[in-house]
Amino acid sequence: MRITLQGVRFAYRAGEVLSGVDLGVESGEILALLGPNGSGKTTLLRHIAGVLTPSVGAVYLDLEELRTLRPRELAQRLAVVEQDRSVEFDFTAGEVVELGRLPHVGRLARLGAVDRQATSQAMELTGVTEFAARPITQLSGGERQRVFLAMALAQEPNVLLLDEPTAHLDIHHQLEFLDLVRRRAQEGITVVMALHDVNMAAAYADRIAVMTRGSILAAGRPEEALKPHILREAFDVRCVVGTSPATGALYVHFLPSPPASPPQGRVLVIGGGGAASPLLPSLVRRHYVCLGVIAPLDSDYEVAQQLGIPVIVEAPFASVSEGALRKLRQELQRAQQVIIAPLWVGPGNMAVLTAVSEHADPAKVLVVDPQGIGERDFTGGRAQAVLQALLDAGATPASANAVKRTQSSSAQHTQ
Repeated sequence: MRITLQGVRFAYRAGEVLSGVDLGVESGEILALLGPNGSGKTTLLRHIAGVLTPSVGAVYLDLEELRTLRPRELAQRLAVVEQDRSVEFDFTAGEVVELGRLPHVGRLARLGAVDRQATSQAMELTGVTEFAARPITQLSGGERQRVFLAMALAQEPNVLLLDEPTAHLDIHHQLEFLDLVRRRAQEGITVVMALHDVNMAAAYADRIAVMTRGSILAAGRPEEALKPHILREAFDVRCVVGTSPATGALYVHFLPSPPASPPQGRVLVIGGGGAASPLLPSLVRRHYVCLGVIAPLDSDYEVAQQLGIPVIVEAPFASVSEGALRKLRQELQRAQQVIIAPLWVGPGNMAVLTAVSEHADPAKVLVVDPQGIGERDFTGGRAQAVLQALLDAGATPASANAVKRTQSSSAQHTQ
């Protein structure tokens, strides 16, 4: 069953909560709603559930506008699992799950064989059969959440709405819960779930909608919606987005917030081939950092983009141009420190090392792991000679770990 929201606006007395939301969810799709508290995720779910009516706009299930459906018709098509449902009655877990059959049998009718089969299957799927005879009030928060999911599945809905469904579950049951939800989606149920865990959303959702201030900031496949600049705008955080080599799933690694004090000077990092990537996160916490000269296909370039570090760019698979060298020379004059990462040097980037040796004060140059240059030099020894000349003139040798420790301890000391 397809869900469509067209120009949905809604306001409480305190102000507008949804600001013209347009969104579509295909049948059998899992859509995750992400956003900070107060961004409108729960309000949006309540509109899809028919609990709230748009001030402007409309919500459709397939081609039928939601407001035209009677409550029982809506309950037969749609089920909701809330984040924190109040439990004040002493029904058993089994009786709670049976409530999911009310839209099909009515309030006064008895459950038939079909209803009992649906109830039993829902409890078995969610692993709550053992709780059937226990009062719902005696179950833990996580156990209750699984019972309420069983009740929702017992409705046999076409649409499943989940508001922070894993909030009370441990990691094992979070994964078990979302695996179950994914299997139901594969069987054709349309799922919309509000989550706080960005990585869970990336792992289980077909598409993600990032919300902020009552509107959709971005929507698309996880790799489209979970970009660093989007997450920064929505959550005011810095992050690195990558792909797990074990699962192939996208993951988001959040970075510590930079200190409130201004950057401590300018640092130019000479990198390439991923050599600078391990150094950049610690450096950017305390300094204004520039990276160069790097091609867009280089992994150092990708990390710099994610960290918001400016890059002196050159075309892929090309020798360093005069234009890039001009920018490099300008940055060498401005930098308080130049860090040469343990990069591989060939004819294409040899000009970068030459520029450092000719235009940088050796006292400001730090050479990372210089002892390994013999294995990384593909210039017939010219790169090794240039680095050695810099060290002889006063450049400082250091290990990569020492650079990271120095920058981290400096950041902690000043906080």
